[in-house]
Amino acid sequence: MRKTLFIALFIGFVNILSFTIIIPIIYVYAREYGLNNFQTSLLFGLFPLAQFFATPVIGKLADIFGRKKLLVISLFGTGVASLMTAFAPTVLFLFLARFLDGVTGGNNSVAQAVISDIVEPKNRAKIFGIFGAMFGLGFIVGPILSLVFVKYSLNMPYIASALFAFTAMIITLFFLPETLKKIDEKTSVNCKKLFNKEIFTAYKIPKLAPLFIISLASGLTFTMFTFTFQPYILNGLGGTVQDITYLLILFGMVSMLVQIFAIGPISKKFKLIYIISVALFLRGITFILLPIIPIFWYFVVVSVALSLVNPLVKPIITTLITNISDSKRIGEMLGINTSYLSLSNAIGPVIGGVLLGINLRAPFIIAGIFIIFIAYFAFRYRFHYISIDKS
Repeated sequence: MRKTLFIALFIGFVNILSFTIIIPIIYVYAREYGLNNFQTSLLFGLFPLAQFFATPVIGKLADIFGRKKLLVISLFGTGVASLMTAFAPTVLFLFLARFLDGVTGGNNSVAQAVISDIVEPKNRAKIFGIFGAMFGLGFIVGPILSLVFVKYSLNMPYIASALFAFTAMIITLFFLPETLKKIDEKTSVNCKKLFNKEIFTAYKIPKLAPLFIISLASGLTFTMFTFTFQPYILNGLGGTVQDITYLLILFGMVSMLVQIFAIGPISKKFKLIYIISVALFLRGITFILLPIIPIFWYFVVVSVALSLVNPLVKPIITTLITNISDSKRIGEMLGINTSYLSLSNAIGPVIGGVLLGINLRAPFIIAGIFIIFIAYFAFRYRFHYISIDKS
């Protein structure tokens, strides 16, 4: 069991590492192919859009044919997509690679399914916490490695990303046992039932619909920030790719510390819906403050303030969903929430790209105003939620 658990955690770490190593250079890399801000935002958004449709399907296929097979396929797709990007002869190849990475990029959810298979329910929260810590660690290590590799060439981080993915694939292929107990090799797949259509009607689900709305809006505004802060630093503050990398490392370190030391004590002291409301409100204020003074160190200080409150939102929403959901549908409801986050990750960069065409500061201000409105929506939602608050 320990070996299987270690491999699942390693896969989670490698998966986020193969992604975070390219974050600092993806904007600059796209510009090397002559893409403007809006076209680059489409490139950003294509990956999560493909994930929105593919991840639920990969999850269901993993329930039918086993975790190991789907992990191998998914990791192989990530590796091939990274190599396609590294050696893309045309812009079309960039978009095809981004799409392929999204379609096959369900390895994190399958790795979590492996953990669920082998860990008793009473210990899952602890193990998933460790899995989340691997995610945070990847956001620190990835940009550091990117800083090292980019000194050799701009496409080297993509090559490294592919090597990480293929390494995880080989380890999975030869060392990970199948954890799904019942596999029927003769099972036929009904393609019409693979995709969960309820994600389009989730706004009708009692008690949970407001949380899905909050999750979608939260993801939307944050991905607007993660896309637009790079061109803002490069073109508005006169920064460099190295500055972006250092800032991402700082984000990761602060966020990881908050996740480890702050979320537990805060969630025990305050009602969860209040935490979300306040965190979203403070995020909105920091978004608005970010472009007020066009000085790099001012941007860094406000960004640190942002990274202190931002990590509170996602895990608290997840906790609320698990508290409110029927115990037999927790996985399904979390899957719907994940799909909504993927959708927000696809739309956010595109909106940010459009707003960048108007003004470099516009995405931050618009995102800030919108998320403050959502904070008020969450605050109002407390009246609906207070009778079922289990925090």
